[in-house]
Amino acid sequence: MSKKNKPDLRETNFKIPKISNKKFTITKKDIFKAIKVFSKGKACGFSGLNFEFFKILKENVWFHLKSLYNSILDGTIEMEKLEDLKKGLVILIPKDNRDARPITLLNCE
Repeated sequence: MSKKNKPDLRETNFKIPKISNKKFTITKKDIFKAIKVFSKGKACGFSGLNFEFFKILKENVWFHLKSLYNSILDGTIEMEKLEDLKKGLVILIPKDNRDARPITLLNCE
């Protein structure tokens, strides 16, 4: 992917917080900021949910995303139990008539 197609997170004022020994929680505002910078027109991953799904239904899904991420951060859910979030779908994109380029479609949630 060229640099032209990648969102520049510096321009959105979206800052990734530094995590220290203090308890960190994700808020509704954090979820909405993240959804705002999602790129349009991207293929969905293994789950079948693309960025447009989250942009359109953000009022309905923000609480579930916040609960999931905060459960991961506070240790009540272990990442090992969330196998679907770690799955990717590898597909081949034709390049010229002979070659193909593999890409991995990852879940965006």
